[in-house]
Amino acid sequence: MADLTQANKNAFDEFAATYDLDPWQLQLSSMLATYLQQNKDWIGAQWTSAKDPRPVKLLDYACGTGAASVALKPFVTTITGLDISEGMVDRYNIAMSKLGYTPQEAHGAVADITNSDYDHLPEVNEHYDVAIISLALHHVPEPELLLKALAKRLKLATGVLIVVDFLPFEHAHKGHKHKMAHTVKQHGFNERQTADLYKLAGFEDFGFIVVPERVKIGEEEKGAVSHRDMFIARGRLV
Repeated sequence: MADLTQANKNAFDEFAATYDLDPWQLQLSSMLATYLQQNKDWIGAQWTSAKDPRPVKLLDYACGTGAASVALKPFVTTITGLDISEGMVDRYNIAMSKLGYTPQEAHGAVADITNSDYDHLPEVNEHYDVAIISLALHHVPEPELLLKALAKRLKLATGVLIVVDFLPFEHAHKGHKHKMAHTVKQHGFNERQTADLYKLAGFEDFGFIVVPERVKIGEEEKGAVSHRDMFIARGRLV
């Protein structure tokens, strides 16, 4: 499992500089924002608002360049992005700064919350109102272990975990997906598999919706193009 973690770290460090510059990646980030925001009330977190300006802390795990953070920033007050890839964290912090957020409002750090070597970090020991892992769980060596680790970083009774990922998809042999194939642990999750992960991690009020718009992966001129179905899952910590 450590080999897969290292493979992911190396791959995302390598691609960090150009990770979200292709049109299909920009479209995916836009879709993510659209459907997270449209389903904000269904997600069921205690968001901040003009009528209720409560402090709300978000953990964006496997944050990448920050697409999920950008989508949810209007509804939270502070964001911590964590990722095992130093290159991605650098991109994340640059992106947040360009959007005008101070480090107190949004910042990223390198961490693996399933590895005790990072337990000394203040970001790892915080308790958050909401956590999200977006389009990354299929890369994780032990999804059950990660969801349990995320549960430990959420507030009891009110903490909400959001998972955005793909329904089961086929392995590819060329194009973008082939370049990243060695970093994938599981080729997507169905509703039952996702529900079981939430239950084992101590969550209730599980919900699961499939996004009506299919996700395009890759560009024609750069190799194979495929389409996947994306879902949003939610659960509240008991």
